[in-house]
Amino acid sequence: SDVSGPAAASSSSAGNSKKHEREFAGQLCAFCHEGEDSDDPDEDPLIPVETGRAKQHYAHENCIWWCPDVWQDKDLKWQNVGKALSRCHRLKCAVCGEGDAPLGCKRAACRKNWHYPCAMEPTTGLVILEDEYCVACPICHEVMERRERKKKEDVLQLLATLGNASHAEAVAKEGAAEVLLDAATHRL
Repeated sequence: SDVSGPAAASSSSAGNSKKHEREFAGQLCAFCHEGEDSDDPDEDPLIPVETGRAKQHYAHENCIWWCPDVWQDKDLKWQNVGKALSRCHRLKCAVCGEGDAPLGCKRAACRKNWHYPCAMEPTTGLVILEDEYCVACPICHEVMERRERKKKEDVLQLLATLGNASHAEAVAKEGAAEVLLDAATHRL
């Protein structure tokens, strides 16, 4: 699991800018299919990633940080990249229509996917959940918000009925309230 974040990894992996630029010039990200920014390759550099395949693959640091299937081990090496590429190979981006779009909507029932750069375009209207490294499309975000409000209302209503019950009934209902709250939390 990551504890350092993309900024820390970027500073450690970018190295000398001119050497870095020459080394990965012409390479494309395995996820978004774009190269390095020619104006500032250190802003979101391409880094080599191990996929378990013969061909060397590269990924932008932001693309890989936002891919839900990968993680860094204690040596800061990216793990599960090959499986993530296999999974997202058939997933088309809702913005550009290209394949290899690993970033899905937070709501599991939604089938929309995006490449990291496409998802970050302000015109998409996506809700960017930076602390979770995920996004939600506007409709799904509203559905999740409504469910959260309803869950809170249900718990408050249940707690209000507990106040009108005898002690024995209250203990039984309190146990049911905890089960209800736990189930409602995991239902999203």
